[in-house]
Amino acid sequence: MPNLLPDTERILLGPGPSATSPRVMRAMAAPTLSHLDPQMVALLDDVRARLTRLFRAPDGSFALAISGTGTSGMETAVANLVREGTRALVVVTGYFGDRLAQMCERYGGRAAERAPDLACRHRCDRAGRNLHWGAEPD
Repeated sequence: MPNLLPDTERILLGPGPSATSPRVMRAMAAPTLSHLDPQMVALLDDVRARLTRLFRAPDGSFALAISGTGTSGMETAVANLVREGTRALVVVTGYFGDRLAQMCERYGGRAAERAPDLACRHRCDRAGRNLHWGAEPD
């Protein structure tokens, strides 16, 4: 049977390019840990503590690393923040902004979409203030 794994170093051409570091490659070559393994629990606790420090979260906050695509991270944020009638300002500059607006609407939110242009900064700042103070975005 032929070897189907790459035999040369690859560059990931997603939103990058992104070369995979040797440290990550070594970690990926390590034996798999069960999600219930005490070593995995300790590892996830360490990741959570580091995320809390990285984002300067206040005491009592709970940081969570999500294993998945960027879209799964967006979905997690929307699912936890958007309820029926929630207003959300979504700056749509392409596919992912449009996807975020759709997610907000699926969770019952009202997405006020903004497509930026050269004079957008002032209008987006004003729209953000309006959302913060409860006015309808204009």
